[in-house]
Amino acid sequence: MITTPQPPPGIDRLPEELLLQIFTFLDATPPSETQLRREPSLDLLIGQDPPLKRTSLVSQRWRRVALPLLFRHSRFRLDGPIAEEWGACVLCCRALAPPAERGVGIQSTGNDVDYYHEEICRYAQQCIEERSASPVRDLISRWLPRFYHGLEDFLLFLHTHALVSKVQSFVLTNAEGLPDVAGRTPGDWRQLFAAAFWHRCLSVLVDVRTIVIIAAPTDLACLTNCAIDTSGTWAFKDMTNHILTLQTSSPTPRIHRPALTALRPHSTRYPGIASSSLLNLHPWSQITLNESAFLSAYGTYEYFERGPPSLIYSLKDCLSPRPTYNASMRRVSSTPLASLRKFTYTAIFPFATHLDFRELLPQLEELDLQLAPLQEEGILNDPARVGKAELADCWEELGSVYRKLVSQIATYRISERSMPFLKRFVCRDVVRELLREELDEIFIPLCLPVWAEMERGVFARIRGSADGDGMASDW
Repeated sequence: MITTPQPPPGIDRLPEELLLQIFTFLDATPPSETQLRREPSLDLLIGQDPPLKRTSLVSQRWRRVALPLLFRHSRFRLDGPIAEEWGACVLCCRALAPPAERGVGIQSTGNDVDYYHEEICRYAQQCIEERSASPVRDLISRWLPRFYHGLEDFLLFLHTHALVSKVQSFVLTNAEGLPDVAGRTPGDWRQLFAAAFWHRCLSVLVDVRTIVIIAAPTDLACLTNCAIDTSGTWAFKDMTNHILTLQTSSPTPRIHRPALTALRPHSTRYPGIASSSLLNLHPWSQITLNESAFLSAYGTYEYFERGPPSLIYSLKDCLSPRPTYNASMRRVSSTPLASLRKFTYTAIFPFATHLDFRELLPQLEELDLQLAPLQEEGILNDPARVGKAELADCWEELGSVYRKLVSQIATYRISERSMPFLKRFVCRDVVRELLREELDEIFIPLCLPVWAEMERGVFARIRGSADGDGMASDW
């Protein structure tokens, strides 16, 4: 017989304000923050034994008090099960029905949220009519309810329990995979649904400071409305998921939800991001990207000529965009990600040809890198994971990345003009004893009077340039 845990005698008589204060000591940093350096997997989000969640099961009163803490870090499963009531939605049924069975067209109700629903259903109906294929209807019938009803149910729950202003981070996961993603600009209904999803989400959750997306690389491109190259995906078989984390120090309630027809969900160039991309919806100051393992690609012929399905090219293009001019030759393009100051990158043996930080460095204050697998994961001890890769090649690529970076930020190369903001460089790979001697040699040019190694692998810029010109007071 299962017994319900009971609160200790006396504690349940405490005011809710004191209970809340006590419960804060049971809270912990979420896995979406602590596990970001590990190989990307949805299993990373599974807590070992969350005491706060167990505490919320003691009584209804305790649950009510604990909910604001539990939902500070919220998770939304895009691939969650389709609820039975979603199948009874009149608008969705009309949009997805064959023309002969559709009956009355989709009519406007005038209600703000319902109008958004009507627009997205109209677009789905248009996609089905243009392609005239039952597979398209089947795909949209699986994903339309998730993008719309799933989010609305989640937001309704937050409103009902007065939790909207409590959400600080929002984690989106997708294990099933968005269908039919191919080509350099994967698009149509998937990218439009994604753009509408984020505009709706962030128009409500205005206090969110962190967005985390865990998904397959091509899905991540769709969910962020980025144009990426997927031609080499076949070579990166062990790259099942990527993790993208966006952080802002000062979220602004400037997100409005435009009409669906006003969204621009597709990038006009490759690589690049769309005007309606999530990357444009907040002044993101920190971006963390974990691109998983490159190991399987090392077993292919001339591996260095292939690039993974990656957002990094689109991100770099944002920081040094090709200008766009109108008919009067006036520049009309702006620089997305203008607030970006910290970039954290993690991968397992990325190619040196894949990583070039020249476009990022002039804007960054901090660059944080980890390019080798964590020792506790044991990846290099697993023959199945190593496969046909020559580990000597892997280590050589890692060294090449750091050598190329150091050549750009070395004491006698860097200047306040070329890199006015850069204050800190962190190399996480120095924790490997076998790498320390080689890395120490590579980092020799990061020396005084410009750089000082504050602790192993952590370099602080204490002077603007070697000649002392333009020295900043906060360095």
